[in-house]
Amino acid sequence: MRLVLRLLGQYRSFVLYLVFGLGTTAVNMICYYLCSRMLHQGSIPSSLLAWVAAVAFAYITNRKWVFGSASAGARQVLEEMAAFFGCRVLTGILDLAVMFAGVSVLGFADLYIKALSNLVVILTNYAASKTVIFKQRNHQGKRPVSIRKAEEKASGFNKERSAESLWLYE
Repeated sequence: MRLVLRLLGQYRSFVLYLVFGLGTTAVNMICYYLCSRMLHQGSIPSSLLAWVAAVAFAYITNRKWVFGSASAGARQVLEEMAAFFGCRVLTGILDLAVMFAGVSVLGFADLYIKALSNLVVILTNYAASKTVIFKQRNHQGKRPVSIRKAEEKASGFNKERSAESLWLYE
């Protein structure tokens, strides 16, 4: 059990990204289904509406729970938001391209292509979020480290009791 907890702490952002990525995919797929089947829209308009709903969900969850953004002040938050939405616009275009190629050109079933497209988009978005968008820095420009690493540097702390989901700065 300790090993599982330690691994979850070590790969916290990736695990949470996968969980919320599945949530984002669910939002995208449900919105797409509702638009395409209930509102009788085509694959492209349905994908656009599904994308908007999914990006809004993803921004909130990524900022708060996955990457624990420390951006403060209107300027920092707006820069972060612009980077997030800009990246999502690019991967939104990627989603549309996959849907167009898979459904309109090759004639595959739209829901299968939509699932494949979401997988590609999720992986691309994680890489961009981790390396560019939520690349956190404190006011002195230092990267965050887990509290466990901070405890290992300090003497007298019980390493077994470390709270790996909290963040400190070096």
